Amino acid sequence: MEYKWYKNRLPENVRHIREEVFVKEQGVLPEEDFDGSDRHCESVVLTVENKGVATGRITIGSRGEALIGRIACLKEERGKGYGALVVKELIRRCKEKGFDRVYVHSQTRARGFYKKLGFEEYGDVYMEAGIPHINMKKDI
Repeated sequence: MEYKWYKNRLPENVRHIREEVFVKEQGVLPEEDFDGSDRHCESVVLTVENKGVATGRITIGSRGEALIGRIACLKEERGKGYGALVVKELIRRCKEKGFDRVYVHSQTRARGFYKKLGFEEYGDVYMEAGIPHINMKKDI
């Protein structure tokens, strides 16, 4: 198992995982997921036996905050803890960069996943890409 980091680009292994999860499974329009923001992000891919199984990214929000997102794990690899490992690696990287809090725009169906990792909800539910979301944060 290893983490591969990419800065300011969208490598094929990241694209593949997000396309499978967000576009094919969840019906998100490709132009909504691949919105051009990756050229301003750091992305990570968790690889197991040389196969990318899960991914996520860090962006810097408009107020200078660390925002993790696009957390995705291939369907056939779920239930193995890979998503949580990616989130923990993203948090580690944010802390390394000097942030003391991270934020996530969680799909409401994933909020339990983030709560188990220490995130707390704030604000109201809103729609993003046709999917209900809730903002969450975690002090690190």
